[in-house]
Amino acid sequence: MTTRRLAPHEMPGWPRSMGLELAAAYVGLSPSTFRAQVDRSGSTAPQPIALTAGRRVWLKEDLDAWLDRAAGRGTTAAGTGEAWLESLSA
Repeated sequence: MTTRRLAPHEMPGWPRSMGLELAAAYVGLSPSTFRAQVDRSGSTAPQPIALTAGRRVWLKEDLDAWLDRAAGRGTTAAGTGEAWLESLSA
């Protein structure tokens, strides 16, 4: 039996919501490049959600879906954003 190696974005440990710097690191971009993608007109980059008046965050599952679309794939396993967990039962 071969075990599939998990990609870093599939591993447990990333929080469900991430500020700008962490979200940028999660998708492999610098904060300025990530911000430019989010702010660019017509971009498919996920928009942040406002938790409070001064705190905007990106949801992990939105970032996963964006990466999957950029790679020409469907969404993560069962749309849960927890592909690493789904892979354990495969």
